[in-house]
Amino acid sequence: MREELAYRTMVMSAEMEKWRQQAALTANAVLDAKNDVMERKKELDHTKDKMDRLLEVREVSHALLDGSSNSTADPGEPTLRGACRGMPSLSLPCRSCTWGASTASS
Repeated sequence: MREELAYRTMVMSAEMEKWRQQAALTANAVLDAKNDVMERKKELDHTKDKMDRLLEVREVSHALLDGSSNSTADPGEPTLRGACRGMPSLSLPCRSCTWGASTASS
């Protein structure tokens, strides 16, 4: 009876050790995945900040080209309105040019 109890105790201890090791490996995998997600989030936030700055610069540039500086100009003189060609690196018109084109065609 003592031998049986000792054997079962030993088997149970070995099984518990396997479970403990598996739990530790799972916890490490979860922490690694969490760190990867957090790193990716930082990269995406950084990219979003860059895009926001580009859009802000684009909108400021468009406002400068929008003819506001020509408010005292001769009515026959051509203005810079519509001169925005977008950002060359993106080859897209700015939001104001796109908006103006869509409302003008309506």
